[in-house]
Amino acid sequence: MEYNDSHIEVLTNKATYKTKKLVIAGGAWNINLFDIPKLPLSIVRQVVGWFPSKNKTLFDKNKFPVWILQKGENHGYGFPEYGNRGLKIGIFNHLYEKISPDKYNKNITLKTLNYYQILPVILKVLKKEKISVHVCLPILQIQILYLINTLQQKIV
Repeated sequence: MEYNDSHIEVLTNKATYKTKKLVIAGGAWNINLFDIPKLPLSIVRQVVGWFPSKNKTLFDKNKFPVWILQKGENHGYGFPEYGNRGLKIGIFNHLYEKISPDKYNKNITLKTLNYYQILPVILKVLKKEKISVHVCLPILQIQILYLINTLQQKIV
């Protein structure tokens, strides 16, 4: 990728593209894509799960909004049920595991699942089994700042 005053040029294995603006959505790899050492971001390992509810209409997307609960240092959040996936539940900052997006533990331990115990109100209305549990890689900001800005330098 090259940048000059008139355009940005992106070379791929299929073609070269020229544009005046470019948005890069590299997810957890954004931190490593640009050499900006003072960018206050951290990639963390977070586990989210989908759980069936005892009363599907209670958590329908038309009735149940996104929610956040706090107990001690941990915060839980959830999304309504969509289709047969179940209620999505995640725990913020459960282990503060800073990781590299190229190398991270994809295994889910009992210790991690025990963090769902902070959500007793929600757990009362869920069935005991889980549909699926996955690891995701959110990027946390150390301080508040705007991440969308214009490119002011040449990147090669």
